[in-house]
This record gives sequence, structure tokens and C-alpha cells, in this order.
Amino acid sequence: MPMTSQDWSEIESKIPPVPPQNWLESDTPVPLNKDWPISKAEYDILSPEEQRRLADEDARRQTFDAIRAEKLNDHNHLHPAGTPFRAPMVAYHRGYAPEGTTPPPIQQIPWQLRRPWNWIRMGGIGLFAGVLLAAVVAIGIQYQDEFKLRNLEKKSPAPNDWSEKARAYYAVALNHRKDGEQQLAVWALQRAIVEAGYRWILEPDKVAEEERRPLDLANAWVIRTLMLWEIELGQWDKALGLMEGLSTAYESDNPLNRMRRSDLLRILALPTEKTKGVEAAAALLQTSMEYLGYEAPKNSKEVILVPDKLRGNAIFLSTLQDYTILQIRHGLKSAKQSLPTFLSMAQAYRQTPYPARDVCGESSVMLNIGEIMFAVGHADESLEWTKLGVDTARKAVKDQSHEESRQRCSECLANGSNSLGILYEVAHLDVSSNEEKRGEFERALESFKQAIDVAIESKSQNDVTRSADNFTRVANKMRENEERLALLEGRGMRFNT
Repeated sequence: MPMTSQDWSEIESKIPPVPPQNWLESDTPVPLNKDWPISKAEYDILSPEEQRRLADEDARRQTFDAIRAEKLNDHNHLHPAGTPFRAPMVAYHRGYAPEGTTPPPIQQIPWQLRRPWNWIRMGGIGLFAGVLLAAVVAIGIQYQDEFKLRNLEKKSPAPNDWSEKARAYYAVALNHRKDGEQQLAVWALQRAIVEAGYRWILEPDKVAEEERRPLDLANAWVIRTLMLWEIELGQWDKALGLMEGLSTAYESDNPLNRMRRSDLLRILALPTEKTKGVEAAAALLQTSMEYLGYEAPKNSKEVILVPDKLRGNAIFLSTLQDYTILQIRHGLKSAKQSLPTFLSMAQAYRQTPYPARDVCGESSVMLNIGEIMFAVGHADESLEWTKLGVDTARKAVKDQSHEESRQRCSECLANGSNSLGILYEVAHLDVSSNEEKRGEFERALESFKQAIDVAIESKSQNDVTRSADNFTRVANKMRENEERLALLEGRGMRFNT
């Protein structure tokens, strides 16, 4: 007959209880047991009564442990036939485990849960940083065009009295200009001027006299910029149409306004030449010089030298240069007759202190002298003047803070490098040995490469139009020199010594 749980309980109850040795053997607190642990020496000094008590308790404990061991091997009492299964309560954290149960293995806690709050805190910080970064990127993508336009407007700011709408059109104009879209830039700048309240400058017939807003110097500079852009596009009539409105900003008679009027007339000389002829353009340049205190001679053949009182005046020197070039281009004066004028201008630039000197204008004059020297048959001196002009422009181009001056220096450097390459090409015709020819070709190629570098620099400075012009001008000459140099080296010739 199988044993039941009741049978095992009766067997266990026949054994007198044994005091527990530690708290794991009871659900109630166990008092300190002074008898356990005990050493053999301590046991030997006890009285016979105490020795018998401890031996009796140890015997009962061993008997009780043997009964429990046998009970663990008998599973019938846990699941008697015909009785429903009743899961025993297991409370390992209280030291209670019923007979017949197997303790589970030690739980392996995942690393994510070992320090839950630390992980949650770091995860929350990472999630917040990710969301914040995504929001910043989204805002940057959404407003990147606006940021770019504001940055352009910051480099060349609009007048302070302009509205936000006018500033927006002005920034759009600068962006079109940067991308090489000249006509779109002009249209955007015209709209900005209209939004700023100066429609009467663009369309004087549609605005009454009493409704016209006075033009101050800051807004006059914007109108001057529009005029220069119109001239670059070849829209001569529109550029001349801005003159009347722009001149109202310079009505008061003082030295600065006379210089501004002189500069305005110098700028309008080219549109006047294209629309009204060379005589009108020459008269305009003469009037420009008169505003600066110099009266041009009546006889166009007379040599003009820079007066001592105007040696440091960059506006006068630029006007005189344009006037002399106009005379040469239309046959009013020969290149040889104009050479003393250019040499006088070069001397005037050289005598001006460098901080106050228009270095870009000086470089342009040197290049003009180089061209004239070549025209009159002095090729060596032409080469020296052209080299000097290119070196001067190369040193000064990075020091120019204003866009207009930087463009002038870049043009001088590109044109001078191109001219220098052509002069080296011509120089190889006068040499006999192949080695000398090869040297001239290499120098010409190096000059053309410098012109290409100027085009690349113009592109990096967001001047797409001038960059394209420089590339177009130089690419063919550079390719011809490379072909000639390759042909010269590919023949297998021995250089003559």
C-alpha cells in the first residue's frame, strides 16, 4: 500500500522537535543558538548532562533528515490517485520550499535590467538628443534658402530704411548674381527698388513729383549697382535712364559730390558711346574730368600728362585712362601718341602711397603700356610691363574688400595672363633652337594656366559670368600650346646647344 502525506506526517510527528539552527529552517525568527557551532574542545568540557542533550538533539536531527530524504524520493504522497493536483506554495525569498519541489536555477538578469534606471536615463537622453537633432536638421533643410539669402544680404547689406519685402528681393538679386543669372538679378533688384519706394527712378513718368521719395547716398549706391549690372548686360538705354534719378543724390555742391558725379559720368561713358557715338562719350569723359578740376585740351592730338594736384586721385586716373583708350580705339590718337599719357599715369600711381593707391587701376595701366609697347615694336619692354602688371594684380587681388575692386583686379590678372601667354607664343618665333622654343612654349602654357586659375578663383567667389568668360578666352589658346609642345617633344628632336 503506497504511503500518503498523512502517513509521512505521522512518522515525522513521532520524533520530538529539534531546535532550528538558523533562520532558513523557520518562517519565524530563530533565537541565537549558543550550542551551534561548537568545537570538539568545547564539547569535551561540557557536563555529562549537556553532552547527552546535544548528542540526543543531533541524533534526532539526523533521523529527521533521513525521513525527509526518503520522503523526497516518494512522489506518491504528492499526487495520490484520484485526488486533484494542488500546486504547492513556493516562497524562496522567505526560505519556504515544500517537499518535493526543485529550486529553479539562479536567475540571469539581462544587462538592460540590472540597473534599470541608469539604462532608462541614458536611453531617454539618447532619444531626446536624436529627436532634437532630427528637428534641427528638418528646420535647417526647410530654411536653408532663407539662411543663404540672409547671408548674402549680410555681406552686402541693403539700406537700413528698406522694408523686409524689399530686402528679400534684394537678397534674391544677389543670389541670382552669384549664380550667373544676370538678367534675373537685374529684374529682382528693380523689384527691390520699387518695394523700397523708388519706383520714380525706374519709371519717372508714372510717379508724380510730389510723391517721389528723396534719394539718399545709401540708396544711391544700390541704384549705381543696378546701373553697372545693366551695362554688363549691354542694356545701354536702361543704364542711361537711371542717370537722371541717380544724380539727384549728388545735387549739393561739395568735393565729395563732385567726385561722385565724376564717377557717375565715367561709368555712363560706355553706354553713351554705344548709343550716341564717340563724340558724346568723349564729351562726357571730359565733363567728368572737369568735375575733378582738370580741363581736357581742345586738340585731341595734344599729349595729356597727369597734373601734380591730381596724382593721387584714383577716379581721375581711371577717367583719364578710359578717355585715352577711347581716343586710341576710334583713331583720334595713335598708340604712340598715347604712350606718354600712360607712362605719366604709371608714375602717378607709383608715387602714391600704397595704402591710398588704386592697385587694380595701376595694374590695368601697366597692361595698357605693355600692349602699346608691343604695338610700337618693343616686344621685350612689352613683356616686362605685362609681367609687372600681372604680378601687381596677383598680389593685390586678395586684399580687395569690395566686390567691384576685386572684379577689376581679377579681370586685370586674367587679361594680363592671357596677354603674357600670347607674348611668349610670339617670342618663340624669334628663337632658333628647339630648346628655346620649348622654353617659350612652357612659359606661355604656364601663363594660360594662371589665367585658368583666375577663372577658377572667380568661380569660387561665386562670380560665374566672369569665370565663364575667362575659361572661354583661355581654353583654346591653352589647348593650342599643349598641342605644339607635345608635337615639339614627340618628334624626337635633339635640342640644339
